Amino acid sequence: MFKCSQADKGTTDMQSQAIIYTRTSTSSQTDGHQAQEDACKRYALSSGLEVKEIYSDTISGSADIDKRDGLLSALGSLESGDTLIIYRRDRLGRDVVKNAIIEKIVKQSGAHIHSLDVGSTETKEGTLLATLLDAFAEYERSVIMARVKANVESKKARGLCVGNTGLGETKVERDGLNYIEQDDEELKKLELVKSWRSMGLTHKEILERCIEEGVMTRRGLAPTMSTIGTWVRAVEIPAESAKRLKVKSDSARGRKVGTRGHRAEDKDPALKALLISYIDQGLTQSAMTEKLKEAGIVNGKGNAYNRQQVQRFVSRIRAEIKGVS
Repeated sequence: MFKCSQADKGTTDMQSQAIIYTRTSTSSQTDGHQAQEDACKRYALSSGLEVKEIYSDTISGSADIDKRDGLLSALGSLESGDTLIIYRRDRLGRDVVKNAIIEKIVKQSGAHIHSLDVGSTETKEGTLLATLLDAFAEYERSVIMARVKANVESKKARGLCVGNTGLGETKVERDGLNYIEQDDEELKKLELVKSWRSMGLTHKEILERCIEEGVMTRRGLAPTMSTIGTWVRAVEIPAESAKRLKVKSDSARGRKVGTRGHRAEDKDPALKALLISYIDQGLTQSAMTEKLKEAGIVNGKGNAYNRQQVQRFVSRIRAEIKGVS
């Protein structure tokens, strides 16, 4: 998020105030933050508006509102009578429904939106034009995505490399183009690691064997536990090996064999009570995570819960509530 103060503190309180919001999908975009900001400032100056804050995001216009920190800050800073100035309607977003939600939030603040290509949406004409431009922006994004997908599929069909190579693949340059070919050495390494997993070895035991036998990553480094998990993903473990693996896993965690681990939300009544109330309020998982931090709810190690953990807690609580009902 980019933020800078532009307010002239000596300006009289009677002067109308504005907040500028800019957005780009990439940092190399032609009409970048500076160009948008300058154009919005010129409008504010010509309209007698005092720019009190400037916020920005470098993110796709289709991204969820709670992922756009700059926009959230801009909306949170709006006061009654303020004007939210944007360069174009598609800078607000490329999703008709999300733009409508943003419009509603702005209106509830007693403020209004002014885009340099539409003007104010306070008039019937402005509302119509804004709706049309939002629809065209969403359509344009769909066309671009379809074009990109078709291009990627075409390259894959020709055996060309698109992005990173997968496990067991390598990139080979021929005639100025990068082609994907099978990496026999890596496939051999993966099969060895998978065979250890099918024998019922834990990720830690597999890591130890990798180090002992010199099984390294592409960069020549020892694999991490996360890498081991990727290598052995979807490996089918025979029932007997799975049983031994479960016993070792329970023993390693100090848990009595055959018993279920204690879930964080069950061990901490305050955590569970807060999450249930947040679910009832319809809060997003990001908002729940922030509120738990504010409430000082932490895990056994004294660390705040992250969004992924909150997502798991909420999923289990929802399933529990559904089961009871």
